[in-house]
Amino acid sequence: MLHLCAKLPVSASNRVFILGLCLWTLSALSHAACSRPITVAASPLGLNMRISPQGNISGLDVDYLKKISNISGCEFKFIQVSRIRGLTMFEHDEIEVLTSASKTPGRDAHGWFSPFAEASPALITLRGAYPNPHKALYDGRIVLNIVLGYDFSAEYRDLVDMLGKKNLLEKVSDPATAIKKVLTRHGDAFIIPAPAAAYIIKELNLDTADFNITPLSDWSKLEYGLYLNKSKISKQDMELLKVAARNRKLIDDTWVEFNALTPAWGMVGVFKAGSKQR
Repeated sequence: MLHLCAKLPVSASNRVFILGLCLWTLSALSHAACSRPITVAASPLGLNMRISPQGNISGLDVDYLKKISNISGCEFKFIQVSRIRGLTMFEHDEIEVLTSASKTPGRDAHGWFSPFAEASPALITLRGAYPNPHKALYDGRIVLNIVLGYDFSAEYRDLVDMLGKKNLLEKVSDPATAIKKVLTRHGDAFIIPAPAAAYIIKELNLDTADFNITPLSDWSKLEYGLYLNKSKISKQDMELLKVAARNRKLIDDTWVEFNALTPAWGMVGVFKAGSKQR
């Protein structure tokens, strides 16, 4: 309807009618609400999502969803699951929202995607362990920790397949475990977007000087953002959520917060989706 308001020709005869229609639509959207609470997969994601021992959930993603709730009137219900379980539930139409999710064909088949940022995945190794970490990775001299359910690109899938055949993979359930294993030399490396690595290293109170961050700039750019399940969410609720998620001010404000909480080294090669603005 809002697109219609923007495109209809405005002549002297229909100006009043169209203006009234648009104002009614905006008013209806501002007072609308989803038909029921929308379920969100909640799992520890560094500064994006934290879960206290008491079960309190906070972080950038939670603040982002609160802004969407304020615009749409929709309520979110957080379901605490492991990251791999949440990703699997989404692709089986058992949960409705994924946050900080990378864009993949499998998720596209089940969800509508709202991009937030573009980035090159980064290879995380111990500083000084390899003169050329990228070369060591493809030479088969690195044991790679992989988080179950993570899927960044075709290059990532090909690499995992290659290293798996050489028995050079260590499977873990979450990125914090992967980084701890790198630090204690129970696995040589880990691949994750640099901002996520920055958050986790900070959350674990580790020293960034202990790690080497190598952007995989020759890989396809990774898009990550918000997924809404197309099968689970009704058409009317989906439209409310889409309008809110596309809100330019919401995106810009969240980007400012994202930049403020991410150290400079974690923002190398990272841009706001659809732009070249860091």
